[in-house]
Amino acid sequence: MRKKLFIVAFILILAAAAHAAFDVSEWGARPAGMGGAFCAVSDDSNAAFFNPAGLRQVKNIEGTFMYAKPYLGLDLYAGDSAVKLGMNYLAFACPFGELGSFGLGWTDFSATQLYREDSITLSYATRVRDIMDKLEKKKKRRWRTARTGGETSDVYCGLNLKYMNHTYVMDERTLDDPVFAERQSKSRVTMDMGLMGIIDRNTSLGLTLKNVLPVDMGILEKDILPLEVRAGASRKVKKDITASCDMSYRYSRYTMQKEFNMHLGGEAWFNYRTLAARAGLNFNEICLGGTVRRLSNNFGFVMDYSFVYPFTVKSSFGTHRLSVGIQFGEAVEMEALQIIKKTATGAEKKELMKNYYNLGVSYYKEGKYAKAISQWERVLLLDKKHKASRALIEKARKALEKQE
Repeated sequence: MRKKLFIVAFILILAAAAHAAFDVSEWGARPAGMGGAFCAVSDDSNAAFFNPAGLRQVKNIEGTFMYAKPYLGLDLYAGDSAVKLGMNYLAFACPFGELGSFGLGWTDFSATQLYREDSITLSYATRVRDIMDKLEKKKKRRWRTARTGGETSDVYCGLNLKYMNHTYVMDERTLDDPVFAERQSKSRVTMDMGLMGIIDRNTSLGLTLKNVLPVDMGILEKDILPLEVRAGASRKVKKDITASCDMSYRYSRYTMQKEFNMHLGGEAWFNYRTLAARAGLNFNEICLGGTVRRLSNNFGFVMDYSFVYPFTVKSSFGTHRLSVGIQFGEAVEMEALQIIKKTATGAEKKELMKNYYNLGVSYYKEGKYAKAISQWERVLLLDKKHKASRALIEKARKALEKQE
């Protein structure tokens, strides 16, 4: 009986702190540092949780793992045993060019000896114009540009398919409880949908509908997962400084409960995008965060941290989130070259340019024109006046057109 009463009290605590089941806010450390204002930013493997359409912005293959211990200083007990809260988050994102981007995510929220929530998410995102091109079959550059407002404008759409499970942990005092007579866990599948509009190089808009399918997660009585609508806007006020704003609205079709929140956040990158600082605010918490990023050739290591202080849990010292991630691919290498361009000696740059140039020539002789162009573009990144590379790129492009 004592544990049953504690479960009720504990769920009330979570309802005040985390709003409802399957609504633990800001899974990723980077979005959390921005107060959750990430719907229109969503450009990394965290995108699936905020706006799956944003996965189409991911340029590299990425993986992220996050661990957090929520509400430090909040003492919880089940009988004489301490209850430990934990959050784990694992996400991968993989772009496939015009085929779109795919993502895989896993989230876990647990209270030892009491309760656990898990979800597995499969994500997909693509450009709207790529869909139209496939329908038209015959691509026309003029048609594509007219529909997207120019080269810097774009519209993305995304979808999450989510498997969700929550489980109550039983012991000798709760095994005979009629509430859990038939089951101690329940699983269901639902969906999220997202849109993102890239207005120009500095401005983007986002819209997400979460839990579109009204699934019942109740054990004894109905507990319909609330629909959540999130809309956001972001603006680069300078090259490496972004300000963003989200508005989220949760509505339960079953209980008729409504909840509105506004999220404000900012992010600034320094030292060739290897260091970042963040701050954010919403109706429930104030947030700070940062990033350390290391680039090496075509590999990147990322560590994000955020501190979230809740307004609704007075006895807590806040939540610390730490995530580590890896990035690898051509886009990471291009960023690394930008750093080399500004920090390496003239002799080092010349040697690197020579290697890229010769590799491009080898690819060209083998008929691998796209790969050759990619190598010569690296040479131009290091020295935009390199005439030989520029001339060979034009020659390779003409060869590609003949192949098509």
